Amino acid sequence: MPAPTSRFDRDRKSSTAGAGTASGPLPSWIDSFITTNPTFQMMTRDGVNWIDPYTGSIVPAPFDHQRVARAWLAQHQPWRQGPPKRSEELEHLRWHHYLRASMEFARQLRVVRDGAWLNPYSGQWQRGLRLEHGKITLTTLEDLATVLCQCPEAAAGRFLSDATLDVIIANGPTSVPRQARTSSSRLRASSPGTGRHSIDAVDKRELKLAAGEMANVLPKPPRLDGYQLVVHYELHAVRSRDFYHVIDLGGQRLLLTVGTITGAPDTTAAAVAVMAELRAFAHESQTVDQVLVRLNAAVRPRVATGLAVALVAAQLDLNTRQLTVFAADHPGVVLFGRRTPAIELAPRAPTLGEQPSAEYRQNLQAVRRVLNPGDVVILSSLGIHTVRNSAGEMIERSSLYDVWQHGLDWPLGDLVETTCQQVRDFTSRRVGADLAFLALRVKDPEQQIATQEFTNSWLGQME
Repeated sequence: MPAPTSRFDRDRKSSTAGAGTASGPLPSWIDSFITTNPTFQMMTRDGVNWIDPYTGSIVPAPFDHQRVARAWLAQHQPWRQGPPKRSEELEHLRWHHYLRASMEFARQLRVVRDGAWLNPYSGQWQRGLRLEHGKITLTTLEDLATVLCQCPEAAAGRFLSDATLDVIIANGPTSVPRQARTSSSRLRASSPGTGRHSIDAVDKRELKLAAGEMANVLPKPPRLDGYQLVVHYELHAVRSRDFYHVIDLGGQRLLLTVGTITGAPDTTAAAVAVMAELRAFAHESQTVDQVLVRLNAAVRPRVATGLAVALVAAQLDLNTRQLTVFAADHPGVVLFGRRTPAIELAPRAPTLGEQPSAEYRQNLQAVRRVLNPGDVVILSSLGIHTVRNSAGEMIERSSLYDVWQHGLDWPLGDLVETTCQQVRDFTSRRVGADLAFLALRVKDPEQQIATQEFTNSWLGQME
């Protein structure tokens, strides 16, 4: 009795008579499968790479993956080595690729408590994974890919809402309250954007653990000759929508950004995506305005879904000390020094994503200043400027300016911490929003300030 044949083998035999040699064109049955067979059409989860169904190779294909597949298969001819992989193998490979690419940035994927991993798609705690000292390793990713292949909720590609995950994390692996697994849309509608109330459900231990997770995502500041740079980030809601970035533009130029994400179903994932886009555009562009034009184009398709990106960006030429500032729906850069009273550099850039690229570029305006020795520059998140006290009163910017001007000669870390302490005191320690700070001082060799070397403050004080 002849050996059974698969549908793949039958289709191949029925359409390959004399079709294709080692140096000939792509066989017609392969060409047909590229357009009709799902196994030959599998892309990575980010949609920018095609997966070779024979070898599992990840092939860049941001545009026209069928053309890329034809060229790849014609060049490598992997079908000569055997049949393609099973769809289950390819799906596992697909998830494994996603996990390796996203684990650094998507904090939802990194929640491990008492030896159990939280599946952010289903809300279930998963035990029996190969962890190393309670940490996720490359070996663990193999197990996670297997779990996600068998998870129907993961197929949709959408994490549970931040509010849902907060409650599940707070309760830990021992129990998951039924109400915590309510649909994400209901929880999003009932939960405030700042997370003021969700913080009540999370004890200090959980908050500190979340702060540790954020430390793996947000970049640490570089050491700069002639400058002092402090980065400060406080977590007051376990899942943050605020972010900052420090990017080397090359040519002794630095890009400093602070921003806020609102309106997305998953604001944390949206913030991580915007950070990744900022990095990519900064490495491919010459100036900060080019970065913003490209970011505007990238954000534009998502605005229709409710996404809003508020951002302040400053480019600093480390040689000439020239600062170039753009602000889109966000407080600007505050500059103060011995020769300069505290002022806000706040050019009003168009809202990101609301205009086509050509129009956005035309309407983009910048403020430029040359910094003096001893000058201090502060970029702070919306949370610093929009917090309210128990009476509903918003903090006055003049009070912040007074702190900054008074503390001109303080160690920069002390200046930042004093500002955050004033915000905490104003809100009676119920800030309700994350606080992000980038503070930079031009070192003045003629003024030997009594301060220890202080280059970064990491995640503030989680009291």
